[in-house]
Amino acid sequence: MAITVTGYHRVVEIEGELARLGSGRDPSPVFLVPSTGDRELLRDIILEKVSFGPSEPPILRWEDLYREAAREMDVPRKARRRQIDPPDHWLIVRHVLECLKARVEEAAIPAGARHSGFIWTLGEDLRELLREEVRPDILALSMGCDQRCLGADCPKLPDPGALLCRLYRDYLEYLDDHSLADSAQTATVIARTLEEDPPRAAAWVGGRDFVFAGFMSFTRSQLSLIGVLARLGARVRVFMPESGLQYHDARAQLLGEDPAALPIKTFDPIPFLTVVAGDPRLELETLARNLALWRAGKGELQARLGTPFPGWGEIGLSLDAPRLGLAVEVLSRYRIPHSLRGGPSVSETALWKTASSVIETAALGFPPEETAHILAQPWITPDGFDLRDTLSQGPRGEKRWRDHLRNRGDREALSFFGRMEAFVSVVEKGARPSVLLRSLGDLAGDAAGVDLSRFIIDHPSLDESARHLNAALQELEHKLEQTAEMESAIGPAGTDILKGSDAAAFLSAWSEHSTVRQPPGTRDSLTLYAGGVPVLAHHKIFILTGLTADAWPGRLWESPLLDDGRKEAIHGNPETGLSPSHLPLLKEKRSQREALLLRMIASADGVCVGSRPNQDDSGRPLQPSVFITSALARPRPWAAKAGGDPPFSRSMKDVIPGEGEPAIAGIEARASDPPFRPSRLLEVPPPTPWPEGAAKRVPVSGIDTWEDCPFKYYAEKVLRIERPRPWGFDPARAGNVAHALWEKAWAERMITGEDLPALARKHWEAALSEQYPELSFFPARLELFRERAFAMAALQQKMDDGGLAAARVSQEREQLLEMEIGGVLFRGKFDRVDLLDDGSALVFDYKTGKSDSLAASLQLPAYAVILQGTRKIPVSGYAYLSQRDSSFTGRLEGRALELLPGWGGRSGDKLEAVIEKAGERLQAMAESVAASDFPPNYDNVAVCRYCDFQDLCRRKESPRVDRGEENGNGS
Repeated sequence: MAITVTGYHRVVEIEGELARLGSGRDPSPVFLVPSTGDRELLRDIILEKVSFGPSEPPILRWEDLYREAAREMDVPRKARRRQIDPPDHWLIVRHVLECLKARVEEAAIPAGARHSGFIWTLGEDLRELLREEVRPDILALSMGCDQRCLGADCPKLPDPGALLCRLYRDYLEYLDDHSLADSAQTATVIARTLEEDPPRAAAWVGGRDFVFAGFMSFTRSQLSLIGVLARLGARVRVFMPESGLQYHDARAQLLGEDPAALPIKTFDPIPFLTVVAGDPRLELETLARNLALWRAGKGELQARLGTPFPGWGEIGLSLDAPRLGLAVEVLSRYRIPHSLRGGPSVSETALWKTASSVIETAALGFPPEETAHILAQPWITPDGFDLRDTLSQGPRGEKRWRDHLRNRGDREALSFFGRMEAFVSVVEKGARPSVLLRSLGDLAGDAAGVDLSRFIIDHPSLDESARHLNAALQELEHKLEQTAEMESAIGPAGTDILKGSDAAAFLSAWSEHSTVRQPPGTRDSLTLYAGGVPVLAHHKIFILTGLTADAWPGRLWESPLLDDGRKEAIHGNPETGLSPSHLPLLKEKRSQREALLLRMIASADGVCVGSRPNQDDSGRPLQPSVFITSALARPRPWAAKAGGDPPFSRSMKDVIPGEGEPAIAGIEARASDPPFRPSRLLEVPPPTPWPEGAAKRVPVSGIDTWEDCPFKYYAEKVLRIERPRPWGFDPARAGNVAHALWEKAWAERMITGEDLPALARKHWEAALSEQYPELSFFPARLELFRERAFAMAALQQKMDDGGLAAARVSQEREQLLEMEIGGVLFRGKFDRVDLLDDGSALVFDYKTGKSDSLAASLQLPAYAVILQGTRKIPVSGYAYLSQRDSSFTGRLEGRALELLPGWGGRSGDKLEAVIEKAGERLQAMAESVAASDFPPNYDNVAVCRYCDFQDLCRRKESPRVDRGEENGNGS
């Protein structure tokens, strides 16, 4: 047989020969490559050296070769097998499994077969058997069966191996009955097609070069096809990438040569620079910043490699697919031009991420936070979505969400929520695969039209995400155009009703195996590979990321259906003729992973840069890959350490460039660099102008905040800046419940004299439903809050029983107080004032928290100032009633102290002195408001530590703040 195998170390070694073969005529050669990316790369290799004019040699993948062979062999279209894609494969595997379940008793099906991921496991095992052309009877023999198959009556069920054996037969029969071909059996189908008419096949194949470029090894079905091609007169040329391992490779498979007996091919080890950085983000940022610095002739890469920057077009970077978005963000921030080779899957786009989130959120009953964050996406609500208000309202469930969005008048969000409901309804009730795909498109709605354009205009930094979303919708539309053909072509599996988890799994399968198309790359740009590197890719500088043990070799596991023991039994059957490299065992899969990584290292024509993070995103330590250690340390190393000592590393504490390190202008800054100060923010502390057109009216309740820090008061009370509050227990709304409860209870007690504990229980549900019905979503919080409220009722009843009730002449609640001081109107509302029989007043305020810091509070003393100044009512005491710890904090004198002798005996300033102090503070506040002067109190470290406004007040930039205090931690 005319078969030659040429091993190569680097792609540049075979480019000339590939180009020479590509120039052949009469007959034209046929090239086969492992991937779509390799097809484009090989085309570039050939066209760079050869001009073809209108014709080019065919560069094919296995499925393309079947179409070519069927055409050359004049196979009628109706007789050709339709090649199924991964989603079709999932549907058929599920169908045969469900059919078997319907034919047998429930006990005959292993429990694991009901797990959501079982179809994927089963499908991979079926494909592995197909690739190695294992006949069903051979699989049965490996189980010890020596009689004809009993089908659904197999006595070995529910043994997992017996289940695989039965389903393998059913799967093959289904494919044959509907003239379908799994991609794993494509080589088998091609060989059969050629063998059906040898003279015609020889006329096409004979004397023609069939060039297999970039294959390290072949499956048994592929080897069989190569044998058929050679017997028909083809010249088979295999260009096999070497790995430096004693691996059962293509040379051993095709020529029968023992890898251990072959002379070791000499090659120069590949220079390898190791980069270690803190976490996955810092890893990419370290690479990006040093590439940018290298272009300027600076940085670690320049110093360690000692070579000029090669140009962006000479650099390739590989990473795992889930980190593609992060990589694009980092490269864009460092202004590095880049082109993606091979698009991301639809599963990585906003289309499927949103759809999967909708399914999960619906299963939880449309909770507030998860639902709100879906609706807040710019492509859904480009005009904005009030996330803070929505989270504070906390709608839950379909009806409350619809009411909330309708009341807010948010038509975009309401429209999308309606589509969410419709999509979930289709998934839950069930539908054919085509209807499920259509419902996914309906969920996106008009995203491909005007709304998406507005999203891009308003959010230019998310342009790439918008393009991927649009491309995902185009891919979906393309699939939908083929829907009718799919449903009829793949038989009943194409029209099965899928619902619930099966519907979601099918949509997930489609999204994971559908690729978003990419625009053509620019010449002078870094090439980005996400999820895999074509075997013919090569760059002067090639960067491999994520080289941890978790990824290389990663988690390898045996299938519960086709474990190593069953594979060994198949190998041991003399009728199979399988070599030990087929149906790979776990140790062989590990060797395949190692060979793959070594070949990726060889994608570097000059230097390979290998990086890894020290820890994952959660801070857990990550170990380096042993494959890299082995590649550097073996007797004939595959790679040689480059870059010198000490190792190139960057820890989490080195995120900001240190002293003496270069920093990239406009992107980075050293810790010692003077802060960037736009012209409008040159003043430290910043100016605090009063809002234009706003009346100078301030709440008395803010006096304690003003006392702590005038600037904090300005931000909170004047500018009304609030931190967005995530969905959860809302203390402010709980406080509203308490105030409503005491208003209702006291109003009735003042008329009827009924005890407060009984009244609190009587009015509890009304106060709760009026002020905070969502508190019922937090049953533990609700019960605790209710217990504390009832304890507060008992505390107040105790005070009344001690003599307060007898001396109370009247009571006022929730009354407004106003007083003008220095041209500024102060306003407040007291919770309760008891007017006593001596003409004095006792002022109360309800707090739902603890009493820890209330002793120094000036809120009630300030109310006393206004009460005495406007109504001439003397105040004999005030009290904060703290519900959380059922405590009384305040000062009592005169009649109030007589009535409550055991309550107000606190040490400290006299009542008159505290009220006088509050008056002075109100005067100072009035002057501050009048002048609109609210200086930050940089010295109040205790308050600064937890303040939300440190960046606004510029505390960290103030020369008055010591370095040890700059984060509010004190010294």
